[in-house]
Amino acid sequence: MKLHGVSLSPWVRRLMVLMDEKGIEYELVPAVPGENASAELRNMNPLGRIPVLELDDGRFLADSLAASIYLDSAFPGHQFIPADNWARSWDLWLCEFVASAIFSRFEGTFFVQRVVRPAFEKAAPDEGKISEVAHHIPPAYEYLEAHLMNTAFLSSSDLTLADVTAASVLLNMRHAGEEIDPDRWPKLADYLNRMHQRPSFVASIKKDMELIGHVSALRPT
Repeated sequence: MKLHGVSLSPWVRRLMVLMDEKGIEYELVPAVPGENASAELRNMNPLGRIPVLELDDGRFLADSLAASIYLDSAFPGHQFIPADNWARSWDLWLCEFVASAIFSRFEGTFFVQRVVRPAFEKAAPDEGKISEVAHHIPPAYEYLEAHLMNTAFLSSSDLTLADVTAASVLLNMRHAGEEIDPDRWPKLADYLNRMHQRPSFVASIKKDMELIGHVSALRPT
């Protein structure tokens, strides 16, 4: 299979980590989204977004969540989406929470200003824009902290898609120089360190550093 996108996207990263965890072989094909999206990418996804998962038979899944559900059910190994109806629904809600409360409200701004602008536009970050969204951080982190009080992972005692999603999105906050405060959110800080030490994330971080190592605040051990 081919995965069209760039490792810096948390939604591409979610699929990379999922496939690495399940032992699925794939080829990462660079693709830039948005206004500069190529005709090839738009043929696969008219919205010009990444990721796009290209199956061996030539079909495309142009959505990270849809592709995650497909991969988890189509390939053996650890199941990331719970079989129980409530557990599955709750896990998908947590994925949506991370997308709406973290990625859309502040992670994107932090990453664009502190990583994308200096790395690819040779421009200084606009810290004013960061200040405008920073107030969204505490309630989001407090919600995740609460769900880690009595379990090792977000929705259960086992690794799920919600964990891969949260760790993928929050990795970009670390690249942007924003670490979880261990005094304020100790469970979340420990959880994120554990997630990013998994071999699947170590491999993803290595790819990231090839692109943004000169500006990233993350210094993996």
